[in-house]
Amino acid sequence: PPSNSHCHPEIKYTGERAGKNMVDIIFSRKTSSHFSILLDGQQWHNIVFNYSGNQVDLFINGDLVKTNVFDKTAESNVDSEMFDDKNTFSIGDDDLDGAICNIKYYKKPLTRFQITNIYNLLNGQNPPINNVM
Repeated sequence: PPSNSHCHPEIKYTGERAGKNMVDIIFSRKTSSHFSILLDGQQWHNIVFNYSGNQVDLFINGDLVKTNVFDKTAESNVDSEMFDDKNTFSIGDDDLDGAICNIKYYKKPLTRFQITNIYNLLNGQNPPINNVM
C-alpha cells in the first residue's frame, strides 16, 4: 500500500490573516520544502504544480510564484516517486469551506505558455470547468 512518505503535493489552509486565507504549499513530504502564501477568499484559484527533473514550479492564477529545487541527496528519485499514488491529494482541514474542481495530472511538464493559457481559458467561468481538454 502507498505510504504517507510519497512526494505528492499538499495544500494546507492554516488560517486567516489580514482578511485573506493563509495557505501552506508543501512540495514534498520527504523534505521540508514548502511555501506560504495569502490568497483572497470567496474566489477560484488555479494552482499548478509543474514538476520537472529535480525542481517544481508553482503557478497560482497563471503566474509563476515559486520555484523549488530539490536537493537530490535529501530527496531521492523525486521523478519516479512523484505520482506513485495518483489518488492522493491533500487540501485543507475541517476549518476549510469551499469546492475543488479540475484536478488533472499530466504525464509531462507543461510549458509556462500552456499553464497561462489554461488559466485564461478557465478564468471567468463559475465553476471553472473545461470540457475540451
